[in-house]
Amino acid sequence: MLPFNEVDLSAVLGASVVCMVIGSLWYSPLLFGNTWMNLVGLNKEHCQNPTRAFGLCFVATLVSIFVLALLLALLVPLGLEDGLLFGGLLWVGIAAPIHLGPVIWQGKDIKLFWIGSLENLLCILLSVAILMEWPW
Repeated sequence: MLPFNEVDLSAVLGASVVCMVIGSLWYSPLLFGNTWMNLVGLNKEHCQNPTRAFGLCFVATLVSIFVLALLLALLVPLGLEDGLLFGGLLWVGIAAPIHLGPVIWQGKDIKLFWIGSLENLLCILLSVAILMEWPW
């Protein structure tokens, strides 16, 4: 039976907010936003009203971090180091290959892979740390 009762929803919410902040910075003009927009063929007009996109991304982030929390609960007792290793393995085995697909099959620039997948790695690792150490 899945340990739904062991998932701390406040930690899931906290990790989701952290990931949204990271994503907002990551894809802003301060970091990789302009490069990313050029690589995917968007311009600033496409990003004028991001409210719907942010809302949908937040829901998707909540779902994925809830599932991550559930997976971590299945692996208890884990220390933080093992949890981070598990998160890294999830990135290597699931997230990174998904980001690599468009590079291989659609001829996208490898920069697109690195921009998307490294943001995923950062969010996965921070989410693991938050989920395992909440509350501080």
